[in-house]
Amino acid sequence: MYIGALNKFAKFSCHRRGMKESLPALPVNNMLQWSWQEAADVGIDITAEFDKPVFVEKINMNRAPGTPLKSVTLYNEKGDIAGKTIISGDSFEVSCGMTVNALIISLETDFFGVKVSVPEILGAVYERAIYPIPQTFDIKEGKGFAIDGDTVITGEDPFVSDFLAEEIERHTGIKPIDGQNGGIILKKKNMTPESYEFTVTDRTIEVCASDRLGFLYGITALFQLCCGGTIAPAYVSDSPYMKFRGFHGGLPSAENIGFYKDFIRYVLVPMRYNTIFIQPTSAVRYDRHPEINEAWLKECENFRAGKCETPAHYDMLAYGTVLCKEEVKDLIAYIRSFGLQVIPEIQSLGHVQYLTRAFPEIGETEQDEKATINLKNEDERAKERAADCYCPSNPKSYEYLFDVIDEIAEVFAPLTYIHMGHDEVYHIGVCPKCRDLSADELYLSDINKIHDYLAKKGITMMIWSDMIQESSGYATRTAADRIPKDIIMLDFIWYFHFDKDIEQNLIKHGLSVIMGNMYSSHYPRFETRRDSFIGAQTSTWIGISEYSFAREGKIFESMYAANMMWSKSYSGDFRRLYTNLISKLTEGIKADLHHEKRFIERVSSPITLPPASMGKTTAYLCSQIDASSALDGDAAIKANGIYDEIAFLHTADKNEKRVVWQDLVNIGEYRIIYEDGETQTIPVEYGGNIREYNKPYAAPMEGSYYRHQGYIATYFSSPAIQCRGIHGEDITIYRYLWKNPHPDKKIIEIRKTQNPGTDVKTILFGIDGYVK
Repeated sequence: MYIGALNKFAKFSCHRRGMKESLPALPVNNMLQWSWQEAADVGIDITAEFDKPVFVEKINMNRAPGTPLKSVTLYNEKGDIAGKTIISGDSFEVSCGMTVNALIISLETDFFGVKVSVPEILGAVYERAIYPIPQTFDIKEGKGFAIDGDTVITGEDPFVSDFLAEEIERHTGIKPIDGQNGGIILKKKNMTPESYEFTVTDRTIEVCASDRLGFLYGITALFQLCCGGTIAPAYVSDSPYMKFRGFHGGLPSAENIGFYKDFIRYVLVPMRYNTIFIQPTSAVRYDRHPEINEAWLKECENFRAGKCETPAHYDMLAYGTVLCKEEVKDLIAYIRSFGLQVIPEIQSLGHVQYLTRAFPEIGETEQDEKATINLKNEDERAKERAADCYCPSNPKSYEYLFDVIDEIAEVFAPLTYIHMGHDEVYHIGVCPKCRDLSADELYLSDINKIHDYLAKKGITMMIWSDMIQESSGYATRTAADRIPKDIIMLDFIWYFHFDKDIEQNLIKHGLSVIMGNMYSSHYPRFETRRDSFIGAQTSTWIGISEYSFAREGKIFESMYAANMMWSKSYSGDFRRLYTNLISKLTEGIKADLHHEKRFIERVSSPITLPPASMGKTTAYLCSQIDASSALDGDAAIKANGIYDEIAFLHTADKNEKRVVWQDLVNIGEYRIIYEDGETQTIPVEYGGNIREYNKPYAAPMEGSYYRHQGYIATYFSSPAIQCRGIHGEDITIYRYLWKNPHPDKKIIEIRKTQNPGTDVKTILFGIDGYVK
């Protein structure tokens, strides 16, 4: 797999725009030049032909000052528009994001001479891909290794061998054999931690690593090369870029523990994560202070009865329930079985409603209900009756906190680190015991007490960094140079300061920093900042369930961010390429999360749509889309068939609002009518299984307001068609696959209806029924 400039793979030629006759270019100081007579009023085409399909991310060009170039349009070999830009400066780029065999770069002018640089074509060449992107990836000659019933696994670690056997069965349906002289050899080798390499020939596969995670990373990478039971011949060598590659969440409810285990197994391990942060707060059973759980459950009961506001982190804390210690220990043991590190986050000083709710006497203050919050520049504050901070001058605060630390340490058995929260302390130095003391001295006193308590247990402390950032408005920011230097800081308020590299304030004080809440959709200047950090972690801040993760774009986020943390070759110049690779992996991941075998074939049967309700519309015209069949209104569609699944090819005609942390907007529905009269309603949810047509798939939502939900419509739907309209605008048609709960019943009709409460229309282009 090659990622970079594609010029060396291209054969260039030049023509008058739209004509076949060659037009020689006159190279002048690394520029291409044509006279006004040569360009005339049609312009110039620069054609790049490739001997195999390539993915073109974009082109970069320069024009000589004074060259009156109007626009540049890209076309593929079929004549479809692949990108377009109106020229405003002397340096410009044209986004593409398509796979082509040839790229025509069309320069529009009007009786003026043309002088431009040789276009730099950026993209990728690959027949097979591995994601996250490995350091070394060479496809070799040969047919590849064919897995069959005689395939033997040889390895020293039974866990790794079993993991490999499961991968083989999931992808091929074949159960391999354990043996001494296997075709697949798992070989221990002296390598850096978490690194791997493998070699695939027609006869053998050898996977090498020095530790369990390295083997698991290598095995999951290996099976990205599997097609039809054969693994492509290749040599791959890889190692991690960042030391910490973390995923932050709360605790699942009991019914979602299975999903979370599967998410870790089928998403986070293959995506090369090595650290799981878990915030248990009040959602784990406490023996020393059961009042914590009792107060939490009472608050949640009142919330569900409509008697109070939503408790802080209600969803992410087991959806308002409490797990017993054995359930949490089992989850942690499962995570650690892969070699992953588990770090508990215990809220301290701030966000301590779990303590002040049970023990109000330690509260620093009641909530300031008059606080005005700008959600673009601050996180929303919890609207609870309990104080959000404990009093750092009250010994009882530490009696309760240290008891919590002891119990969490007993449950989690942390090997190295405990994350102590310590962020967004809105009220400090305001109670009678504290008001005569400076905020930074109170902060330092608290942090040193906790630090020393953890140090006696051999535990290193982590905290969020906002309270000591110079760019924050907290009075405690002057304490930055006096906190213990071994405390690891997680910086998350970068998204309130897009124009500043605020981590440098921490580093200059001798502190080690992890990118906290490192959302790939919004993180600015990642490539120039990443070497300053010892790692990064992406966060959820929502309930752990498939629907919640998908609704908020967290599954796509975890996959995109993984490449940033793992691969030093990551470049934001190739966002569309990475998105394309992720979209190809997502369908398999959905199958894994639903425990479906990947090798099951599906037979497609198109369901005929009635005559179009919207007629031809130029917004959707391209060679891949028949706009004359589009339905934009209510319709009744005859089906008359038995289907396991139904795929809807649709898009929205405009965008609907997306309110962060809130439910998705229903813009319509499909109603399935069975022969026996039963019906099933399928909601069309904007940002879930549909998005507006004129956005690229997974294009990040703009603005810091959407920092926590940067990606919409990236899991429930996949990009069926990605192309350009006649004006060069992006067009995405989504494929939403619905699983029929009654696959043995005949479906006689599918009704499409719009939600009258919104102006957004669902444009339906086709329906396919699938039988396994």
